[in-house]
Amino acid sequence: LSRALDAWNKHEAQAAKKGFDFAYKCKNGDRQGGFLEDIAYFDYSVITKWGRVDESMISFGSFGISYTGGVHPMHGEGGTTFDAKTGKEVPLAAIVTSREALLRALAAAFRTQYPGREEDLFAYDIEEQLKRFHTPEKGFDTFSWYMGTRGELVFLYPPYALGPYSSGDFTLTIERADAPELFTEAYPLK
Repeated sequence: LSRALDAWNKHEAQAAKKGFDFAYKCKNGDRQGGFLEDIAYFDYSVITKWGRVDESMISFGSFGISYTGGVHPMHGEGGTTFDAKTGKEVPLAAIVTSREALLRALAAAFRTQYPGREEDLFAYDIEEQLKRFHTPEKGFDTFSWYMGTRGELVFLYPPYALGPYSSGDFTLTIERADAPELFTEAYPLK
């Protein structure tokens, strides 16, 4: 686990360096283009939420933001989950029984947690928007998640994932009691 966290940290550091290099190029381009404005460029990511941390799993959420000019910075949350014994990242497919059951549970969670907000989505319908964002050919690759302290699944959607920037972020939480058929027997809570 220590090696896995160290590798993850190095990966994050490399991503930040790439962001810094990109921001530096943007700033330099502004100078060469004759812009006199002093625009702050930045890129960073930090762990902001700890989820499940025990002898089986370490799971957390992180927040990243970058600004390279324009109307607003880009930001988003991401989730990371490691098996505490092997140090390998836990795939979502090991936690949920099926993609279809997950999409149904996410739609139900959205309607419960954000009542009346479907008009804020690109598709004006949560089921349709989830299908557009989580296309079948991508499998589970488009889901950003972590496991919460009670074994619930927390899914993170930054601006532009489900709706325009003005709609904001959406965090959808699926409790085990609300969707028991969704969860596999892997990583049970004691």
